[in-house]
Amino acid sequence: MGMNQQKDPINPSYYKGDFVMRVIDDWDLGFDLGSAFKYISRYKGKDNLQDLKKALWYLKWYNNKFLTGQIIPRARGHHIPFSEVWEALMFDVDSDLEGIIKTFSFEQTYPGRRALLLESQEKLIAFIKTQDPTFEG
Repeated sequence: MGMNQQKDPINPSYYKGDFVMRVIDDWDLGFDLGSAFKYISRYKGKDNLQDLKKALWYLKWYNNKFLTGQIIPRARGHHIPFSEVWEALMFDVDSDLEGIIKTFSFEQTYPGRRALLLESQEKLIAFIKTQDPTFEG
């Protein structure tokens, strides 16, 4: 008899099994963007605005490191296409956040990636404010 994933405190259903971890590895997101992606992908399943605020913190941390030259982009091909990721997450993530997740999927060497990540940071702040008008960002 298998364990009911809904009641499993270690791997609840909003973790989506290993899918999110496979995307983080495949897209080579690393710790910062991987954490942001993880929190965005599961926040609705937990009904927890706090997860979006955590995602924002990690995105800001990454962007700061990128802007100060602490991150050197490297090329790596993806095997999991964005369309497959969005199909798996679309019911658990608001469509307003689709563009942010798509930005994560871009190759690290994509010329406009830095600007897109900064734009994603601002979009995430705006989205959080729609959910929590007192949020200062």
